[in-house]
Amino acid sequence: MLKHDILLFFRNIKKYKSAFFINNIGLSTGMACVILIFLWVTDELSVDKFHKNGGEKEAIVKFQELYEAFNPGFSFEYHFLEQAYEAQYVS
Repeated sequence: MLKHDILLFFRNIKKYKSAFFINNIGLSTGMACVILIFLWVTDELSVDKFHKNGGEKEAIVKFQELYEAFNPGFSFEYHFLEQAYEAQYVS
């Protein structure tokens, strides 16, 4: 039975070459996209897990983005990071 199925598979490839290649290109493109999206999501979810205070870094970045949205032109990095550095060693 398996031998018969393999024989039919190769006969169909010979008979319908263009459809086989179009389907094969679509399948490989879809698989490549899924793998790239999976790798990207995995990387994004594991960014701060190796840091001791990774959650705090994320909160600082979100606060910075919100603050700069309402106050364009203000150099937030220097001012806030200087205060965060001082607060870390005071407490």
